[in-house]
Amino acid sequence: MKNILIKQVAEDKVKDLLRDGKILLKFASLSIIESLRENPELCNFVLYDISNNTTSHTYNYPSLMSS
Repeated sequence: MKNILIKQVAEDKVKDLLRDGKILLKFASLSIIESLRENPELCNFVLYDISNNTTSHTYNYPSLMSS
């Protein structure tokens, strides 16, 4: 009985967090920043995408990351 109550409380907390768009945006932003910090070569891809913002996004990812 106690395990069921703990599980229900945990599920309710997760649902509350997922409904809060601000928290999701915060975690998404932090995740992107951490990914860029761990993989600085991805910055080149992001900067390339911003400077060459076109409607057609057909990139060769490996060649972008090596340049």
